[in-house]
Amino acid sequence: MSTSKQWYTSANLALADSTTANRCAHSSIWGFGAMLLGNLSGTNGPEGARPGTCYWTLEGSSNSTTAGIDTTDRLHFAGSFTDADWIRANAGTAHTWFVIKSPTALLDGPWYFCFDYIGPTNDQTCSIIVSKNVFSGGSTTARPTSTGESVATSVQFCSTTAGAGKIHLNIDANGNFRWLRSRNGTGYFDTYISMEGLVEYHTVDPARTFCLTHFLDSGRGVMGVSPTCNIRGLSTNGTTALTGSDAGIADIWFYPTSITLSSYTSTNVLDSTVDSIPCCYLYENTAGRKGMRGRYPDMWECGSQVAVGSVFPSVGNIERVLLGSKMIAMSVAPSL
Repeated sequence: MSTSKQWYTSANLALADSTTANRCAHSSIWGFGAMLLGNLSGTNGPEGARPGTCYWTLEGSSNSTTAGIDTTDRLHFAGSFTDADWIRANAGTAHTWFVIKSPTALLDGPWYFCFDYIGPTNDQTCSIIVSKNVFSGGSTTARPTSTGESVATSVQFCSTTAGAGKIHLNIDANGNFRWLRSRNGTGYFDTYISMEGLVEYHTVDPARTFCLTHFLDSGRGVMGVSPTCNIRGLSTNGTTALTGSDAGIADIWFYPTSITLSSYTSTNVLDSTVDSIPCCYLYENTAGRKGMRGRYPDMWECGSQVAVGSVFPSVGNIERVLLGSKMIAMSVAPSL
């Protein structure tokens, strides 16, 4: 079994600070940014060095003392983890945020990803905002905004239990990424954040690139239909946002050709094709656009009886079970 695209794996990078639950959260999201910006790396796979085209770029940041959309690295992504940079607070109070920009080659890109460190109760929650349009404004007390942005609030990205852990990144040459977090000795990943374009989409679909977040820290997580996972996306013109209640992931064995599965006047030729089955298939659940479809490449449904860490026969990257019954390609064995 070979993968449909070339992924570059950077795995098993130890959290910079795990002495408290809050520091685990701070160093996790610092590591997220530093890895995507190309400043931090774990164990690389045999596929070789990641190309420079894969990295995202910093648009702006706030460390609660100064702020701006000016490319200034106030959060030491290019340096050492600094716990004092990471301030969570209510909206309207000085807090941390940052905005990063994808490579233009990411489908319908560039895309913008904003981490806003506001959360209702603890340092393990935040807001995540994605947009196709540039962010502007922003201060120490308010994140910047973007036209047509899609917002996910109260997103948990880290366990509330302190403990040593690791972070992991899969990324392709165009900046599509899958970022994961794990705590040592648990045998599972607790956090998944991705931003990637689909394959086998209708060419005129209103949305083809999505941000997906998933958190579960009670056992091996099952990434299933929302609200178990949160899916955020935008139309290709950046004006219409999709929310988690409007989209879902279905585990399918086949996709029959049927005009009833399309919102268009004739069946799209792609409706009958799936090049890797079983697979993870994304659909929009709103009445007006039920014909939208697409597939996450190199993500498979492999059944609840397959153990985490199982290795499948492969050519190229090793496919490993992550996130419950979902399997994604990684070329380095994750240490859980």
